[in-house]
Amino acid sequence: MQVDLAKPADSFVDSIGVTAHVRYSDRAYWNYDGILKPRLLESGIRHVRADVQEGWTKPIVISRLKDLGKSGIKLNLVVSPWNGSPENARRNAIDLKDMLVSVEGPNEWDEKNPIRYRQQDFPKGLELFQGDLYRAIKSETQLKNIPVIAPSGFYYENFKSLEQLNLPCDYGNMHSYPGGQPPSTPRLTTVFTHWAKQICPNKPVMATETGYYTATNNLNDPWHTPVSEKGGGRYINRLLFDYFNRGIRRTYLYELIDQGADDDRESRFGLVRENGQPKLAFTAVRNTIALLKDPGGEFIPNALRYTIQSPSTVKRTICKSGMADFTWCCGMMWSATMRPGKKTLSRFGRR
Repeated sequence: MQVDLAKPADSFVDSIGVTAHVRYSDRAYWNYDGILKPRLLESGIRHVRADVQEGWTKPIVISRLKDLGKSGIKLNLVVSPWNGSPENARRNAIDLKDMLVSVEGPNEWDEKNPIRYRQQDFPKGLELFQGDLYRAIKSETQLKNIPVIAPSGFYYENFKSLEQLNLPCDYGNMHSYPGGQPPSTPRLTTVFTHWAKQICPNKPVMATETGYYTATNNLNDPWHTPVSEKGGGRYINRLLFDYFNRGIRRTYLYELIDQGADDDRESRFGLVRENGQPKLAFTAVRNTIALLKDPGGEFIPNALRYTIQSPSTVKRTICKSGMADFTWCCGMMWSATMRPGKKTLSRFGRR
């Protein structure tokens, strides 16, 4: 007999976010009314991660973000020196304050050398920028309660150098791509979560990028292999539930829309194709959110006693809403050397 304490179903739904490159004027993201907005709202995802570039796109992007905010979408505003200064970020954050729930430090600066800030390269420039950004947000009365997320890293070998820096933050950060494997690979614990906690000690963690790409002919990187669309559709919910079970406060999937249709890895992370057609991962997330969303629902924690016969690879999450209790079960479906994905039982059990 297994006994688990149920969690509010809506807290799981609220833990889901997605990166949306609202400012990309040369990608499908620029088709705001035809693809970006309708697909985001259809998904049921409440949180977007986006940045604002100083320049001609800025007023359009600000207007579109505010429009999403009117539909209940909340914003994690990413701030990097190649997009603007901490003072720019403060002004943008004030402008977007009605939908703003967090501000995130620079995105994978170590992958973008030779970017400099105050005449300093990475990592010293990163330390200076994050400090200035934190103070710019916290010194503003309208923003002082907005949490600031730590910057993200790209190369494993640079994580140790980030640990040595003074990076003021309210949340740790990780870009924890499973690399085509199940979400709970050893790297999640030994690398990603570990360094997020080292860089921002004694603070909770968010995953501001994670996900799977579907360019199945791209096998150039043995550490980051693709999945089939079928495999991605099955893994994506397992990833979200696994991170939720681990206490990751919010998980931002990368990304909402494909940036191309070729076999380039960076073009094929989207939940929907560049023509706006949903992938199976989009459908999986949308259906799960529709099943579990319960905003404002009364929740009294209680335990569920149950018996399940399953292999050790099966993970479970017990969620309670005003209507029912749910469990989630899934197993391994896909590997780059074993295509197509293996069939397995993936279902909700209702009590």
